[in-house]
Amino acid sequence: MMERILRPEDIMADERLMAAMAPLEPTDGHVYTIMRIEESSQSMENDLAAFGDNYELKIKYVRNAVGSHDDRGDFGGICLDMSRLRHACDPNAGTYLDVETMRMVLHANRAIEPGEEITISYTDGLDPTCYAGD
Repeated sequence: MMERILRPEDIMADERLMAAMAPLEPTDGHVYTIMRIEESSQSMENDLAAFGDNYELKIKYVRNAVGSHDDRGDFGGICLDMSRLRHACDPNAGTYLDVETMRMVLHANRAIEPGEEITISYTDGLDPTCYAGD
């Protein structure tokens, strides 16, 4: 599966994309998400500014945004279909961002049985800061 990453300005310019964000999680103002918005990086602040006063879209963007960082910079946005994939600590699929096409690519990590839910990891397994606990 391949999906184009939507930037905030893409979403705000198209009512159909704004409507497509409605079912994304969360549908309420999670305290954790609000804290992430208030403590966001400069690049995230720039992204969120495109949503103006629409706090609900800001929350959905922060909770569902995907991205990548390399020597060319930070890249991210929303993938309306891939944002519905659930997390697993031992996922059967993975994603990577093709920065040239700005498309998120989903690939199988192993054989996936018919009817088996496709799962991904929401964290970078090589990043020690992504683990909670003492």
